Amino acid sequence: MHFAPAGMPEGKAGEIMKEYLNDIFDRAELVEMQGNSFIKPSDFHHGLILLMHTYHHLFSEGVGLRHICDWAMFVNSFEGEDFALTYKDKLEKIGLWKFAEILSYISYVYLGIEKKEWMGEQDKELCDAMLEDIFSGGNFGNKNENRSVEGYSISNRGKGGVKRSKFLQLLSNLYKAGQTKYPKMAKIPIIKHFCIIPIGFRYMFRVLTGKRKRLKFVGAMKQAEKRKQLYKKLDLFKMQDEDN
Repeated sequence: MHFAPAGMPEGKAGEIMKEYLNDIFDRAELVEMQGNSFIKPSDFHHGLILLMHTYHHLFSEGVGLRHICDWAMFVNSFEGEDFALTYKDKLEKIGLWKFAEILSYISYVYLGIEKKEWMGEQDKELCDAMLEDIFSGGNFGNKNENRSVEGYSISNRGKGGVKRSKFLQLLSNLYKAGQTKYPKMAKIPIIKHFCIIPIGFRYMFRVLTGKRKRLKFVGAMKQAEKRKQLYKKLDLFKMQDEDN
């Protein structure tokens, strides 16, 4: 269960995203399909949620084929330049338009949806690398136990981009995981800063008892760096007023 929309960014981008989501319930509508009634978010909010959910997975266990298919079907439902008219200005403002363009272009090249002018002509090598990353993660990489550790070293599920060093990002995520896993410890001043220690002992115990395989840390860090360099090219949360 999520306590907030998956992928809610940090900082200024997060503040703007909250503004975009403020009227999500006001603009939702009751629809009926095949005799079943349900509340549907507006097209704008629907696409925003899909986009957030996709990069949320991209930076952790990986994007599954269904995520790309969901995005492809959604984008393909817009006529002409309607998608760009709905999203471009708002997504450019928080640094997500390029990501939306690339996901859409991948959907055109590899899933056969209609090519739209707003998709532009994206870097084929980047799109190929993204597709390779999709195949190595998500549903296709469900046996890759290093994938989550790589994600811990790259970003906090994409919420703040990929600016931190791998080691600092790993420590930061483990620190947060420890406080979530051991909430009683997290409430005690000073002690709360050491919640990472039982996380380490738990991992060693599970390895020794055969409940999980030992992580190939060096290999995971190399792969994390490869993924990090790829994700940097997506310019996630690169604000319009930031210097190049």
